[in-house]
Amino acid sequence: MPEEIPDEQVASFVINPASAILMVRRVPAVPRREWLRRSAAGSELGRMVIRPAKRDGIRTSNVVRRRESVAELEALGADAVIVSADGPIDEQVRKIVGPEGVRYAIDPVVGETGRGFSSRFTRMGGCWCTAP
Repeated sequence: MPEEIPDEQVASFVINPASAILMVRRVPAVPRREWLRRSAAGSELGRMVIRPAKRDGIRTSNVVRRRESVAELEALGADAVIVSADGPIDEQVRKIVGPEGVRYAIDPVVGETGRGFSSRFTRMGGCWCTAP
């Protein structure tokens, strides 16, 4: 690798794709046809989760802060993109997935967004939160 590329960035070339696959297939172990709800969906790692989820038959509900991110995520194959400024996240998700909500979530944002993720999961499942 060229010297001008920091070691941390070089490491992310390997770690981020592997993390994306593990987040879809192993850690929450999302079954086919289930919804996976994610915050920070516009981040590099967030975008990397969409393709393996789609390939595995997992539907993604992707939460972003910026409306400009919607078209990009849809082009990558996102099933739904929610802009957090458009209203309570839980309400927006339930309009898309139905009243039972989602069973699986990845939330690297934590804070207010994380509280919305962890509240009112109505079926058995899991919410995996990672620190920012």
